[in-house]
Amino acid sequence: MNGDNDCSDTLAAQWQLGNNNPNDRIYFTFKTKVPLGTFGYNFDFVFCSAEWPTYVNTGFNDLLIAYQVDPTADDPNQNPPVDPYSGNVTFIPDPNNNMKGLPLTITALDPYFKGPGYTGNEPQLAGTGFETHACSDWFTAKGGVQPGAEITVGFFLADMSDSILATVALIDNFRWDCQGCIPSEVNECGVQPM
Repeated sequence: MNGDNDCSDTLAAQWQLGNNNPNDRIYFTFKTKVPLGTFGYNFDFVFCSAEWPTYVNTGFNDLLIAYQVDPTADDPNQNPPVDPYSGNVTFIPDPNNNMKGLPLTITALDPYFKGPGYTGNEPQLAGTGFETHACSDWFTAKGGVQPGAEITVGFFLADMSDSILATVALIDNFRWDCQGCIPSEVNECGVQPM
């Protein structure tokens, strides 16, 4: 883990790029006990931003974080079969290095906006407030957990370095996954196009 206890190692650089200044932030958390025989969870989301395309690769790089906290990750007396994980679960593969994850921002989503997402004046954006900007298609985020663990999952959305242009996330369909994934593996967990 790095200094902010983020096992994904995806947030510190982005936070600094945004001048450690989140604005218009919204967040919520929930606690839950992982059912026995369950090693993961999934949820679906859409990410829309008026920051795109003007502010790609800048500090005005709005972000969505889903953060999992497993208290057993910091307990030296625990010895589960798979290491418990606390950190960002909304990381996306870096197109320049698919072994590395990037936090979910307009910069990380830029290739997806240009591909299966919706940009500019496409009819799917009509009436959304994001005309001439971008919305992703639906994505699924996958997290890995330990059966029986009491975890907290939190969602955080913020404008970085400004409070002018809007970013929206739609989150839906949280569900348990028996198979799970290895949280620190970019190709196992994190954000997956649907």
